[in-house]
Amino acid sequence: WKSRKIPCQINRKTDTIWRRDLRDLARRRPNSLRGMAPPQTSKFFDDYNKIINCPAWNKTDKSSTQQTLFGKSADKCNCGYEEYHGTQKDHWEHLRSAQPWEAPVEAPAPAPTAKPPPPEIQFGIPKVPTLLKHKIDVRDVNKSFNNEGEFPLLVFCYTCGKCPHCGTTNITDTSVNLTPKIIYTSGWPRFVQGMGMKCCSNGGAGCGGPGWQTFESTYVASLPLDLQLKLNAVIVGASGGIDMELIMRMRANNTAASIEDTSRATITRLYAALEVVYNRKVAATPGCISVPFPAINEFFVAKAVAIMKAFIRDYINNK
Repeated sequence: WKSRKIPCQINRKTDTIWRRDLRDLARRRPNSLRGMAPPQTSKFFDDYNKIINCPAWNKTDKSSTQQTLFGKSADKCNCGYEEYHGTQKDHWEHLRSAQPWEAPVEAPAPAPTAKPPPPEIQFGIPKVPTLLKHKIDVRDVNKSFNNEGEFPLLVFCYTCGKCPHCGTTNITDTSVNLTPKIIYTSGWPRFVQGMGMKCCSNGGAGCGGPGWQTFESTYVASLPLDLQLKLNAVIVGASGGIDMELIMRMRANNTAASIEDTSRATITRLYAALEVVYNRKVAATPGCISVPFPAINEFFVAKAVAIMKAFIRDYINNK
């Protein structure tokens, strides 16, 4: 501060401005006097000297300030500006903590709370069942699964039958069937999961016939009768399986077309019952998404062609 005694023209500042600058100097503000001290001819020159030579103003380290017996500072002010000492941070501390060119950093505004999505009511139509994926879980297994919200699943993977092409028992499994086969019934369909099989005759080369699935009727017919009954359906090639209940209706002189009509009517009635439950849930749930209930899925209806194929295969196996 003493090195800044740079003469200036007094007529550039009014008395009010000089008093303000001296108060700022007493506060140790970094911009006090703006680098210019009052000239010796100024009436404010004495006040300037008193401030820069004041013991209280010259202390720079609070830890080195002497204390009296009663805890008061021993560096008493003798410049007359005592009320302004200590009202401003130390010059360098001020520069470190509040640079004049730095804008204050505001705390980020809290993120708006995401509005929860409206509740969605499910139709309640059963889904394709969850399948088993590993051979160890399905080989020589006959087990039913009835998981909530899914169609019934039967795992039918007996490997003790014969090759449907040459009749040899030298057969082996190949892979787990990861596409379930639908079996049509008098109501909701059910599904069956099997395993791929192949012939190993002629030293493992096979008989030349194509592979097959453990639930195909030509292979199931080679199983013991008690194991055949566990499938309780006839499955021909790529067509959907037909439950033995529908086969028995064909034996009782019902036509395949009439059985298809009955199957469609039953599925329609089941859909109508689920729609009533769905509309009731929508009415009881405010703010939910209301979607029109779907029409029946024709995939669930037993078709006359598949019924006739299964009936003929059953006749050939049991004639």
